[in-house]
Amino acid sequence: MKNCWMHKPLILHLLKTPMYGYKLKQALEELGYPIGDGTLYPLLHGMERAGLLQTWLRTRNGRARKYYEITFEGIRVWDVAVDEIKTILKKVTA
Repeated sequence: MKNCWMHKPLILHLLKTPMYGYKLKQALEELGYPIGDGTLYPLLHGMERAGLLQTWLRTRNGRARKYYEITFEGIRVWDVAVDEIKTILKKVTA
């Protein structure tokens, strides 16, 4: 799958509600932004290392899942991204 510039902002937005990786992948696909595992998980790991996401493991029915959630720094980055997108849209529609 192609790497879309919208993936990071969408991921940050979606992770305001904690979810595990596969559920996040499905949510992105439902919004029309398909992403392959080879793109999603390295992106999530990089965002975690950057302090944008926090993670924890939860076991359900004997299966461990890694949950992701946005951090305060992630919210700050999300706010900046939204402002940048608004600026771009104003320029394009002016």
